[in-house]
Amino acid sequence: MVAGLMWNWVFPINKNLWTSSYVLFTAGMAGVALATLVWLVDLRGRKRWVAPFVTYGLNPMTAFVGSGMMARTMGLIHVSMGGESVSLQQAIYRGCFASWLSPRNASLAYAVAFVVLWYVILRVIERRGIVLKV
Repeated sequence: MVAGLMWNWVFPINKNLWTSSYVLFTAGMAGVALATLVWLVDLRGRKRWVAPFVTYGLNPMTAFVGSGMMARTMGLIHVSMGGESVSLQQAIYRGCFASWLSPRNASLAYAVAFVVLWYVILRVIERRGIVLKV
């Protein structure tokens, strides 16, 4: 991180251009984050809070392919809502989230709900002892 910040004096950090100073700085930040996690989880033994990440990491391809297929399928299925034909995704978004939240918060709530839904699916798969490997 320090090398990236020092290089910033000569060659400014610019995310859009992926400048070398940006790469050095972000790689340093990633290294510090990884070292902190190793210290917390492996050395200090604080493992309880990482359980959701373990669940996602056990079947990552299932989560990736399954959520992509689910999202596409929900976009292809059309239902009638208020006299108009909308995708299932839009119907869920409008009915469950946009009806009582601002557009920005409704979008966030929909995304979080989708991630939580896939966490539940992956947790069920994990409890049954199913691990899909490529």
